[in-house]
Amino acid sequence: MSGVTVRSDTNVRGEPVPALRALLVVGLLYTFLQAVAVALAHRYLKRIVAHGMNVLSAVVMPVDRLDYFDEDPEDRS
Repeated sequence: MSGVTVRSDTNVRGEPVPALRALLVVGLLYTFLQAVAVALAHRYLKRIVAHGMNVLSAVVMPVDRLDYFDEDPEDRS
């Protein structure tokens, strides 16, 4: 070879070989699926924390402040 070096992961024109291209696609797909899993886990845990806060507020707050009344205070009796 007259001083020309060719990398093993690219062809003569410098383009990735099909096997490497397939690995890149699989890697991107795996990264995408990881992102989806993290987003779903975050959403699930956020919901659990919100329910826990509701339970905690029900335990800590007085009973008369737990319900929402959209009527006047003098009409409650």
